[in-house]
Amino acid sequence: PLLYPNLCNTLSNSFRAFDYVHSVSHFSTLQRYSIQYLGSIAMYFAASKIKKKYQLDDVRAALEDALEELERGLATNDDNSDGGMLFLRTATHSFDDSRPPPPPPPQPKPHLGDLAVFGVLKGLEGLPILTQEVLLEDRFPRICQWYATMDGLVESKRKDYQ
Repeated sequence: PLLYPNLCNTLSNSFRAFDYVHSVSHFSTLQRYSIQYLGSIAMYFAASKIKKKYQLDDVRAALEDALEELERGLATNDDNSDGGMLFLRTATHSFDDSRPPPPPPPQPKPHLGDLAVFGVLKGLEGLPILTQEVLLEDRFPRICQWYATMDGLVESKRKDYQ
């Protein structure tokens, strides 16, 4: 519930979030402008309701707290010789504590959590929230490196399937 109120915190940001409708060819001109204008107003008021529901007084501060938690959750993978790749770690618990943990995979791979978080952030491309809040190299260097790594991995896999 943090991205939505930040994405639509002003009417102009909500309006900008609906710019994509102009690239959808099967909408008529009237539909495009109706969707953009009416949709942005509806999104603005819906974001206000979400803000109240989750008791978010300062949505920017709440987003920054979540980004700081993500920054801490990214860990350097020491198995990579080119300085390390960053991936979210999931705890691997064994029912039998006497067994050693399995060896790490030879090539580090993103977890499903990485793909989920990346998918959400990738959907923000072209919107100011991504470059002005999330991908700030000086505040969140690990997130920036992780995002670039994930973007490259996903793009290379996408090309494999075309």
